[in-house]
Amino acid sequence: MSIVGHNALNQAVKENKILSASEILDYLNRYVNETLHTASTSENGRKVRDGMDMSLCVFDTKTLVIEFAGAYNPLVMIRDQELTEIKADRRPIGSTDLYGDHNFKNNVIQLQRNDRIYLFSDGYTDLS
Repeated sequence: MSIVGHNALNQAVKENKILSASEILDYLNRYVNETLHTASTSENGRKVRDGMDMSLCVFDTKTLVIEFAGAYNPLVMIRDQELTEIKADRRPIGSTDLYGDHNFKNNVIQLQRNDRIYLFSDGYTDLS
């Protein structure tokens, strides 16, 4: 799944010049569905539902604006010792068959000096 995601990110940004966080996730969602045929049926008759959760930020270093889009994984920001969670969409990448053709939400955040941004992975919990 990581290789598919890596290839999709490269294609979205480098080849297709997509620079909006939500549009990149939308592209990844379509790419994963087309590449893995997530709506297909396995040999034993079960639906194959591969996907991934992720957080994605696009950061403008000149304006200090970030765009955030998330597939289950939120963004956490600490500003002036106050914690704020920017919620992600409650659906994974590769989920068109389960959630319909829904676009990911784009969150635009104006950063201030000393803001801290945290993104998380579900990788540890997937080890079991």
